[in-house]
Amino acid sequence: MDTGTASGDTFDGWLHSLHGACGARFQAERGLGGALFIGQVRPGCLAGLEQVQIRTNATRIARRLPAGAQDGDRHCFLVLQGSGRSLVHQFDRTLALEPGDLALVDSAADFEVEPQGLMEHLSLHLPRREVLAHLTGDQLTFGKVARHTLSGRTLLSFYRELLAIEGAVPVRADEQSALQEVILALLGPALTAESAAKGLALQPAALQRRGAEAFILERLHEASLSPAQVAEGIGVSLRQLYRLFAEDAMGISEWIRHRRLARCAADLRDGSQDHLPITEIAFRWGFSDAAHFSRAFKQQFGVAPRDYRGARVLVA
Repeated sequence: MDTGTASGDTFDGWLHSLHGACGARFQAERGLGGALFIGQVRPGCLAGLEQVQIRTNATRIARRLPAGAQDGDRHCFLVLQGSGRSLVHQFDRTLALEPGDLALVDSAADFEVEPQGLMEHLSLHLPRREVLAHLTGDQLTFGKVARHTLSGRTLLSFYRELLAIEGAVPVRADEQSALQEVILALLGPALTAESAAKGLALQPAALQRRGAEAFILERLHEASLSPAQVAEGIGVSLRQLYRLFAEDAMGISEWIRHRRLARCAADLRDGSQDHLPITEIAFRWGFSDAAHFSRAFKQQFGVAPRDYRGARVLVA
């Protein structure tokens, strides 16, 4: 099933398709303004499992379960971020998904997806009972697959290979069971590796704050670094992360900008880097707009970046 672009009733048609493919518990927000809405839903089957492809620029997709509902816990969703970016919220945690990320989401609890512009999700419906059987007692049914581990990389490659040959090679019933078992067997250790890095969630706030700072400083060069990624990286909720920086005069976003500017200033003071354009230094430390960098630098240091470098040269 596929619904598309621009008429006034497009959103309603897309939402109807979403209900047909994923269930009536799903809600969505189109967003404000006159931007063109894009929404496509394509249900299918992969290795004998239900799969749904969702492509949309809706501002929010949420699944809400009424109190006491018993019909919403049959599956866990293995979500592949195909393109674009999104934030996924569940169990007071937030996952920031980039293209190629895999995440497990539990159907037994409310969750929300916030597309960051146009994005595409592929959602594979795994039997929840089987997922639980492959997880250890301390593992959650919500988390990102660790792409830096062998199990995580193998799972992602295996999933992509299945997608590549979908429909081209017939799959027997006994093969379906084997393919599903491979996915489930890899999922457990991949999530274990990811959750092993989440120990800060159980630590005092002071240790969480230091962990957040260390996480940020290792990734200052990444222009896409966001509070949601920091929260996910240290295993705390986005709300808790904001609390950790609430005592400062600056919040976390300002703290990140302040540290980036400090790194830029250090490079501008370094005579061995005089051959580098100022914009290259700015982009090296996570700025993506030269004019914004120049304004922010002058606000923090009182002079423009070029004058800051020039003053050092004159003094020397």
